[in-house]
Amino acid sequence: KDKYKHMYDMNIQAGRYFYSNLKKFKAPYEYLKGRGITDNTIKKFGIGFALDNWQGIRFYLKQRGFSEEEILELGLTTKNEKGNIYDRFRNRIIFPVFNVSGRVIGFGGRVLDDSKPKYLNSPETPIFHKGTNLYGLNLAIKNNSTRTVIMVEGYMDVISLSQQGVTNVVATLGTALTEGQCKLLKRYIDTVIVSFDSDAAGQNATIRGLDILQKSGFELKILQIPKGKDPDEFIRTYGKEKFLSLVEKALPLIDFKLKMAEKGIDFSRKEMVVKYLRNVVIVLKDLDPLERAVYIKQVSERCGIGEEAIMQYLSKNNNKYIQNNKNNNNINREIGQKLYLEPAFIKAERTLLSLALTKRLSSDISNSVSEEDLILKAHKVIYKVIKENNMCSKEELIKIIELQTIQDSDFTKEWIKIQECKIDIDEESMDKMVSDCVNKIK
Repeated sequence: KDKYKHMYDMNIQAGRYFYSNLKKFKAPYEYLKGRGITDNTIKKFGIGFALDNWQGIRFYLKQRGFSEEEILELGLTTKNEKGNIYDRFRNRIIFPVFNVSGRVIGFGGRVLDDSKPKYLNSPETPIFHKGTNLYGLNLAIKNNSTRTVIMVEGYMDVISLSQQGVTNVVATLGTALTEGQCKLLKRYIDTVIVSFDSDAAGQNATIRGLDILQKSGFELKILQIPKGKDPDEFIRTYGKEKFLSLVEKALPLIDFKLKMAEKGIDFSRKEMVVKYLRNVVIVLKDLDPLERAVYIKQVSERCGIGEEAIMQYLSKNNNKYIQNNKNNNNINREIGQKLYLEPAFIKAERTLLSLALTKRLSSDISNSVSEEDLILKAHKVIYKVIKENNMCSKEELIKIIELQTIQDSDFTKEWIKIQECKIDIDEESMDKMVSDCVNKIK
């Protein structure tokens, strides 16, 4: 306990150092002012600045009695291969990270220009674990009678919304949402409104988070910000009332998925209605019978097909879908036979994607094939998703791909065909199969 107190004390001193630097330098202070951040908000969140100096925080803390080893252990300094020790945060806006008790446990730093990395966080330390903390949670749980939070992507989203009076906001600390963060959140919160990013990479991260939140038992809603805007930009442009209006319109998770399923569908055309129902199968397949009955009524009203007919269609196709997921067997033998009439490179693309999904994306595949090498648009999209989420489990990847492909029935068909590629070979044979597929594609 005494050791941890010493660490908390050091972080307080570091926070004061960064905070005192901010107004001494024009560029970081004007950057925050340009983002609409007031002096009161700067003080409330303890926002500071790390000098463009290799020995700033190091010398400051050593002068106050902290040892070299202690400063290194908290990640405020770092050591290179030659043994030289220097400041981790340099020329960055600094955001202290607080735990639920309001103690400073770490820091995040943002560059003032376009250099990389854009954000840099404290490393894992005895008092800072990114996977079990959420930025802004200490403020979000105060006076929160509704036990509801809005989950956003970055520090600035939390800060900007809070300044406008929307205080029940949290953000992950530069990582995908974890079970540890959900466990912490569950102590204080029942409903999570997730801000759904407009760009593809942000959407993939959101989809992973939705799965974990759902398993943790939260009531989930999806907040959709108009394309090209994040919460920070939106509330600065349009104000609190319009933002809260979007929050009021946040869709329950299944409604959101059904909305995505009807994207691009013209319900006046019979073949498009069938495409829509194929999309719906993926959305409703995991619901319990009672939930499914409620949503079938909604689907019926949307597409003009009777509930009983939809129920039969879903039951028939859902069984096939489940069978495919469990056994990797053909959903449709007729489709399976048609594969042999297709060009060799199409089959090679499917096989390669199946390998990348089942055996994980190896360097042999990623170094040999790019998205541009693939012919089918669906294959390009799926390959990109696999590459961007290669650290996920196979189950998480499947959920991400299904949500990405649900908007297009042709994509859904291709996704089914890829899953039908049953591959059960040893490592040596797999290398040869990868090589053969690459040759056919190129």
